[in-house]
Amino acid sequence: MIGLAGLGGTQSARADAERMLGTLAGRQRSIITPWDGTAIGIARGENGFAADIVDGGATSVSVLFAGEVFDDAGPAPNPARRVLELYDTGRIDELAFWNGSFAVILADPRKRQILLATDRVGHRPFFTWSQGDKFSLATRLPALLADARVPRRLSRQGIGELLSFQRTFGEHTQYADIRSMPAASLWTFGNGRLETKRVRKLAWRGPEFSERDGPHILAEAFVKAVTRRVSGRGRVGLLLSGGLDARAILGAAQGAGFKLPCATASSHENTETRIARQCAAVAGAPFRLSENTPSMLSARFDAATRACDGLFSAPVNMFGMWPELETEFDAMLSGHAFDYTFRGYYLPCAFMQIGRSPTRLPILKAIPDGRPETVARMQRIGIPAAEASSIFSEKMAGSLTARRTAAVAHALEGCEPRSPYDAWDGFIMHTLGRHYAYSDFVAMETSLIHRPPAYDHGVFDIYLAMPPQWRASGTIVRRAMRLIAPQLMQLPDANTGVKAAMPFWTQLGLGYLKAGARRAGLLASPANVVPGTTQGSWSDYDVLFRTDPEFVARLDALTRSELIADTGLFDMKRLAAKIGEHRDGKIKFKRVLWQLLTVESWLRQFGYSGVGDD
Repeated sequence: MIGLAGLGGTQSARADAERMLGTLAGRQRSIITPWDGTAIGIARGENGFAADIVDGGATSVSVLFAGEVFDDAGPAPNPARRVLELYDTGRIDELAFWNGSFAVILADPRKRQILLATDRVGHRPFFTWSQGDKFSLATRLPALLADARVPRRLSRQGIGELLSFQRTFGEHTQYADIRSMPAASLWTFGNGRLETKRVRKLAWRGPEFSERDGPHILAEAFVKAVTRRVSGRGRVGLLLSGGLDARAILGAAQGAGFKLPCATASSHENTETRIARQCAAVAGAPFRLSENTPSMLSARFDAATRACDGLFSAPVNMFGMWPELETEFDAMLSGHAFDYTFRGYYLPCAFMQIGRSPTRLPILKAIPDGRPETVARMQRIGIPAAEASSIFSEKMAGSLTARRTAAVAHALEGCEPRSPYDAWDGFIMHTLGRHYAYSDFVAMETSLIHRPPAYDHGVFDIYLAMPPQWRASGTIVRRAMRLIAPQLMQLPDANTGVKAAMPFWTQLGLGYLKAGARRAGLLASPANVVPGTTQGSWSDYDVLFRTDPEFVARLDALTRSELIADTGLFDMKRLAAKIGEHRDGKIKFKRVLWQLLTVESWLRQFGYSGVGDD
């Protein structure tokens, strides 16, 4: 829907910038040429939503602003003018303290400098390449690669991170010569060099309230955050699942007097969809279902890979609904992040087996420390090192442990943990646009603006003041949700099948009873009529990789792929053997295969020229 691009050090700057902007989804384009050989531009939707420009031309400072800044009345007007005021008064660092989601380009002809800025948590990707006086920049990677000068050497570190954690970290991308801006950064191109600055780090602090008062404080902040993101200009909706987080947003909007239209994507009318419909009905909100059948997933794979810059596993689960929603909405709220902030979902907690499902307990495990080596070794998110190593070449496999540790260390450079447990959270969310579960929303912003209330400053700062034990227990956020949306919390949680308002340990006991009843044949599990579907939001890729004709064909082609083989990073014989074992049902290799199919799809579409030395 909206994006930025620009370049310098070329004789055809305006034409080159036009070509870069042409790769973005925005239908309207504006280009500024602040001095000879340099051009910057913005692409936006027909209504210009979430875009702002101050065009100073070749005589004064220009600002391109993509995104939004929120005050109590909603999205603040004229953010580009406000950026210019900060710059003119020497306060540009204050951008990292704004409550919003944005990327900025500022051009100063007097100094012949281009300044780039990202928001506090790094909602939006921003990619750069530079070599002396030559530079290129864009908020999407395909736009950057439209500059023919940009090298395409693969990064060993970037590929290692993708096959380990299903994303890259910090400044790393899949290309050795292309950098990604972290959160709260100011980068400046000028005088033949690039200067980088991290303005603000993710930092935890001691609690400023009691655990008893926490739910009331959080509930009040949450309602204000949702009100900010629903008020003002633009058509706003909610991505609603059958879980807890989005229904709290629905309840907060209802309490503030808004009927927030709801949408979900699913393969069919299943448990998740049924409960989401019930939530919308209780709130008196419109509801729509976007069909997302298994056959649609494989058909959209290449487009989804492009939409996430090839830096995640292809986010096909919700990808098909974005063009549909674009006709009705400008922005969508989601419940993203409440699970891994206020419910401590990725903290090192104890687990218990219920039936065939490992269930996370709200109890922290003892850990030795928060060093990168420890986090890399113990982190449960991503692909286990042994699985990733099994398809790499001997040299690449031998360096994988060191690369995984380097990835975590790179992420933690942007954090200031108070305890070893904070390092787990810091690794997960050092930059929001690089959170592995954010891939759907990176792709979403090719069509719509994403507004996650969990990252509103009033809400997020409460999380940063909570000790790890409070986050792991999830007690504060559950109680806050009961205050915000008491009726909605009486409905079942699609993840557990029992009333969402029930205390965790009660839900755990009921889960054990259900599992026992199923083993005894007294209770049947919901049947999935179509192979490859589930009763939740996601399809069953273990099944689809064996049954869907296009996925089967892609996996067959992967074993013969010259693109993959010529990198020298993979052992093609071992890869073919692993694909065969997965197809025969001997192993579950879904995550590795999904990620490698994404890498192959990206390379087929955008190519590479050798492998870097990193």
